[in-house]
Amino acid sequence: MVNHAVPREELDDRTLAFCERIAQVPLDALSVHKHVTNRWFEIGGLRTAAAEGAEFDAIYHETPAFGAFGRMAQEQGLKEALAWRDGPFGDGRGAR
Repeated sequence: MVNHAVPREELDDRTLAFCERIAQVPLDALSVHKHVTNRWFEIGGLRTAAAEGAEFDAIYHETPAFGAFGRMAQEQGLKEALAWRDGPFGDGRGAR
């Protein structure tokens, strides 16, 4: 779960500040909220999705595309293989 994206130089300070806020919540209240959050994720199917994701990832590792990716990474380097794999999706900053 992502709450914020911050520049690298702010990450430690922002993380510590967030942890200090959480530490002020009484333990019993924090525990109940953690259980509720976990239950929401379970009801929403997160646990099943994670298990399915692992299974389909294992299947993918047996495909010709994964073999091509591995050969490219070995022959041309990981950066080139990732560029080949991720090329159709651009840089993630919107439509191409």
